[in-house]
Formats: sequence, C-alpha cells, structure tokens
Amino acid sequence: MRLNPTKKRPFVVGFVGGIAAGKTHFGAALESLGAVRIDADAIGHRVLQDPAVQSRLCELFGDAIVRSDGTLDRKALAACVFGDTPVAKAAKLQLEELVHPRIHALAVAKLQEYQAACEPPVVVVIDAPLLLEAGWAPYCDAIIFIETPFAVRARRALERGWTETHLRDREASQLPLNEKRKQATHVVSGQLDESQVAAYCEDLVAQIEMRSGA
Repeated sequence: MRLNPTKKRPFVVGFVGGIAAGKTHFGAALESLGAVRIDADAIGHRVLQDPAVQSRLCELFGDAIVRSDGTLDRKALAACVFGDTPVAKAAKLQLEELVHPRIHALAVAKLQEYQAACEPPVVVVIDAPLLLEAGWAPYCDAIIFIETPFAVRARRALERGWTETHLRDREASQLPLNEKRKQATHVVSGQLDESQVAAYCEDLVAQIEMRSGA
C-alpha cells in the first residue's frame, strides 16, 4: 500500500525509544510507503556548520573541538557533553541551548512547508533522537515508543562501532526510557523482522488514511 496525496493536513508521527531501538528502521518503512521525513540530525549537522555556532562552541568548550583543517570534531564535542557527571550534564545543557532553537526553527519551517503544499503528504515522520527532550511532542499526532531490550540495542550499537560504555553515557543524557514510554501514544516491539515492520507501518498508514478520508 502506498500513500496518495491529500489536501488535508499531514498526520505527523514521531518515534521514541532507546538508542539503536530501531527508530530509523520504522521511519524508513513509512518513507517507502510515501511518507516524508524531517531529519533533525541532518538539520543539526547543518546548524553545527554555521560559523557563528562554531565560534560560540569554541568559546564554550575550547579549541580542542576543532580539527586542524578548521572543521568541527563531533567526537570531541560529544566527549564534552555526554555522560552522567554534573560537568557533562551542564555542558550538554549549554549545547542544547545553543543549537536546539536553531534546529527547531528549521524543522518547523520544513513542516510548515509540507502542510502548506497543494498536495501535502499523508504522513510526515519527525526523525529526532531527542524528540521529547527537544519539545516535538506537541507537533506529533502519534508518538510511537519502540521497545527493544538493552542487550539487543547494545549489539546493534556495537555494530555501529560504539562501546557499551558509550551507549550508557549517551542514554544517561536522555530522558529515562520509562518516561519516554509514558509519553507515547503507541508501543511497538523493536525486534520485529523486516516484513513485520513493513506490515505494521502499512497498517498504521491504513488507519491514518481511514481517519483522514484519504
């Protein structure tokens, strides 16, 4: 089943869960059905390339976060802000106060662009690792929590080149999983195979189309 254009307001879906829970996998399945995706990570990369932002980051975290060629060293920046220590938490807050408003403004502009289109998409997926923390919940018609055991997520993270310590440090800087689950409108297993993910997303789209009269 594929989505057909409709002049009605797009239905906005956001996925939440632990790191490596499968959020991007579900989002990609919806994209294959014709949904459009707002990629907050990609927008964040653009924001971090802004010379004014980089200058302020150097003031906050020192020149060590900049490579010899003048580009931002994201790993060095991450080392400053991820962790469960008071220093790391304070640094993360400083980073978020600098970049989140900029990411938010660009992403909202993209969402408004889709909403104003002559033939808007039926579904828009907001792909944001910090969807709840960054205040995206009010924009979402559905927030889907992907429930995936830590052991599974740790294995997936290892395949990305992460260590378990890296994973735990990153998660320590986010909302607890039980809080994410509490704020969700739907819950789905993150251990579904490819065909099951496709079937879940097809059913979700069918329900959305039925509600919207598409």
